Amino acid sequence: MNQLTYLSYFLFILLGFINMLASVVLIEIAASFQVDTYVIGYCLALVSLGSILAIPLTGHLLEKISQKRMTLAALLLVTAGAGSLATSSSWPLFAAANFLFGCSNGMLLSIANHIIVHLYEAQARSVRLNLLNFAYSAGAVSAPFLGSFLVQRQWPWQGIYLLALLLPLAALFFTYNAPFYRLYRLKKSTSFPAAAPETYWNLRVYLAGIALFFYVVSETAFINWSVVYFRQHNGFNLADASRLLGVFLASMAAGRFLSGFIVRYIRLDWFILASSALSVAFFTGILIRNDYTLLLPLTALTGFCYSGLYASILSYGTLQLSRPSSQALTFFVVMTSLGGMVGQFLAGFIKQTLDVTFCLFFSLLMMAVVFLLILTARSGKAHE
Repeated sequence: MNQLTYLSYFLFILLGFINMLASVVLIEIAASFQVDTYVIGYCLALVSLGSILAIPLTGHLLEKISQKRMTLAALLLVTAGAGSLATSSSWPLFAAANFLFGCSNGMLLSIANHIIVHLYEAQARSVRLNLLNFAYSAGAVSAPFLGSFLVQRQWPWQGIYLLALLLPLAALFFTYNAPFYRLYRLKKSTSFPAAAPETYWNLRVYLAGIALFFYVVSETAFINWSVVYFRQHNGFNLADASRLLGVFLASMAAGRFLSGFIVRYIRLDWFILASSALSVAFFTGILIRNDYTLLLPLTALTGFCYSGLYASILSYGTLQLSRPSSQALTFFVVMTSLGGMVGQFLAGFIKQTLDVTFCLFFSLLMMAVVFLLILTARSGKAHE
């Protein structure tokens, strides 16, 4: 693997870690601002809103501006966003900081996926996309363990965000020394004539994008509200509830690493269908059991089944096209961020009007929709 691939992985590690922090200390953040947890849930939705606004612009600029400059600008924005989160003195300022961080989040999502899609083709692309999302999980899985560890030792949640600033600062150094010229030469050598028509998008491309949306809605609702659910519904303390989320994320990380190799031998559509169906089954077990010793393996199995879905659906969608398309990639990443925003808003609204238990039921339902969409994509009409 070249340095740009490693850089893409590191960018996803830092995004995974910073994005996951709020779900661990959500109750502490709400308490510091003296508001209900659903208010913080709405604030977190602004991360996705910022991403949605930044992704199309980033996709357009990647074709016109040096990718190194774009990456450096995004990392400076990440640093500013995370620093603003740590220094917010009220929930409106915290909301604004989430929007700022979301803009940088969208930029880095586009840049990292852009690098992988243009460097690799066919099965190699599926493998690298799964490893890219493994990197996100590797960053995310450390947040529950480190966050709960520091909170129990009387660290304020703001201090944890300040500690997280070390990641974008390190990424700035790696980016400055990365050989982006290699990607430029590759794109130039494989470019198509300017007059070439845009690749035709069949129904499967759109279904894959919609499936990505519902997958992210499901994942977002579970990740951001599972700790609150385990603490309030099951009565677990912060350490035990965070451990369950950590197990879910660790299983996702391990599954994403293994999925990169599994998809070499299994058709993508079959893999997606099997993973989504098993996710629904194990998730159901989480909702009907209260025994901690049973919830540990059920949460691990659910995370493992979730693990390969995002990258596999994204790869499935891009492989429906005859050549890499910046417009299609932008479409998929926008659907991803839109799913994150809708997941945050709807889950927060459900928590506000009903109960945190219904947030997880909502997450389960969204995963069932993913299964149905990919099943539809495999039908004869979707191939036309």
